[in-house]
Amino acid sequence: MSVAKLVPAWLHGIGDYGAGLALIIVALIAGGTDEAVLTGVVLGAILLAVSLVTRYPLGAVKAVPFPVHSAGDYLGALLLILAPFALDFTDTDGGLAAFYIVVGAVVLLLSLVTDYQDPRITVGEAAHERQQPQFDDASRGRTPTAAHMGSTSGRVRTRR
Repeated sequence: MSVAKLVPAWLHGIGDYGAGLALIIVALIAGGTDEAVLTGVVLGAILLAVSLVTRYPLGAVKAVPFPVHSAGDYLGALLLILAPFALDFTDTDGGLAAFYIVVGAVVLLLSLVTDYQDPRITVGEAAHERQQPQFDDASRGRTPTAAHMGSTSGRVRTRR
């Protein structure tokens, strides 16, 4: 859910990869308690993995629909903001805690202004779905229908 559809999917993808890499790199360079470092590494790795399998311009596998990805954005932002308090490293690792809270807020704001229904994504999904052959009931999955093959001969299944 977005309050404003200002950010296109490709720009959101850049933000996803940037945030994921920043979380991992900053956590490893800054160091700190295990809880603080692992928070950045684990959440950063999850963000990168989800981005790789999201059906948007920068996704590699394109398995997760972009609107479903949005739920992960909100959850990840919430986890980044709450983790320093829940894991109690705000005093021992104040710098990392502040960094995670800021990144969580940025992810939340980016999510609130992203166009998850970007027409370029919808068109891409429709094209992806059209590539899958459709089978008629009689053939039980052995051959595509005549309509799919572009032929007018044979039995054509009409959609109502």
